[in-house]
Amino acid sequence: MPRITLAIAGSGTTSYENVRDLLNDFVSPYGDDVTFIIPVTESHVNESLLLVMDWLDEENWDYKVVTDKGTLMSKDPDIQRILQTSESDALVATNVNKKVVGLLSEITERNAKGANLILLWGDDEEVDANSEILLDLATAKSVPVLDLTQGLDDLTFSDETADADVDEEPEPEPEPEKPVRQEPLVAEDEPLDETPEPEPQTQTQTEPETEPEEKAPPEAEPEPEFAPPSDDTLSEMETFFATSKEETPEQKAVKKQLRYYAMAYASQVGGYLPEGRERSLFLTKVQESLLWALESAGKSQFSVQVVEDETEGPQEPQEAPQEAPARGRGRPRKDGSPAKPRSASQRAVMEIWDADESAWVRKGRGRVPKGAKTRLVNPDSGEIVTD
Repeated sequence: MPRITLAIAGSGTTSYENVRDLLNDFVSPYGDDVTFIIPVTESHVNESLLLVMDWLDEENWDYKVVTDKGTLMSKDPDIQRILQTSESDALVATNVNKKVVGLLSEITERNAKGANLILLWGDDEEVDANSEILLDLATAKSVPVLDLTQGLDDLTFSDETADADVDEEPEPEPEPEKPVRQEPLVAEDEPLDETPEPEPQTQTQTEPETEPEEKAPPEAEPEPEFAPPSDDTLSEMETFFATSKEETPEQKAVKKQLRYYAMAYASQVGGYLPEGRERSLFLTKVQESLLWALESAGKSQFSVQVVEDETEGPQEPQEAPQEAPARGRGRPRKDGSPAKPRSASQRAVMEIWDADESAWVRKGRGRVPKGAKTRLVNPDSGEIVTD
């Protein structure tokens, strides 16, 4: 028994009885050897195609679905019903129409009558874009196309013979021309002069051959001239990019002090920071700042006194001694200089008269009781500063 594959699409108006009767009559010679292909997208599914799907479900026919990725995510109940009742997983294609005709064309190349495209064509006003595209693709691939709304007539055959039905009157054949006797152009009494006329001689002048002129080679474009940098610019760049291979004792002393300050700063601040990326970045920036400071120190000149011992050789450079100001008891200033000495009133402590004990006691934390006697006393000598 022969086998056939049918692809059904279109939006032409028809009835369920028409779909049932025509398709039952068409597939009856093939028994169960019929394969149906249904293109399913939001633009393919319509009321006419749903009539075909109802007939397939009623007759228990299996069918294959060709769709695209966007339709798989559709929430349309009709589309979901078609996808769920198909016999196998849907064939996903970028161009659904081209995929459907391609499947039919593979079959017709082996068997010219093994596949058909059935369209719900309808009137000219009902034809949708998908039906026109499917018809053009099938015609190009020599796939037979039938119209389900017109008794399964051949669409391609009707289009080709539409113009042939017009009766055109044949053009009458032209009548043969009768021979006509030509009169001589000269009088009969005058003799004909049969001497041929001499052909005019054309003198051809040969021009002397000239040798082709040699073209001079194109002149090379002059290279742009750049003005040399000025002496001030060169001097500035040499100073900026200079590297001192030999360090002076003064520079060594300054660099040692810079390393000490950088290490002290990183230790003081880093001790308050938890381990993590932020602490690592902080230490990296301190190290980067130290490198730039060392680079700057290597290009500078400092007035640092160096003390050398003749017996033991050169020692580490030391800065010139400076008179240290008198150190007070307060904290040193931000610039490192010591605080000024505190006065006697600033160093004094407050005492409060205790009536119960009948004695002066040192004031603790908190407010002074209202009406209590107070005085300031030097903590070192016990001398009363104010009473």
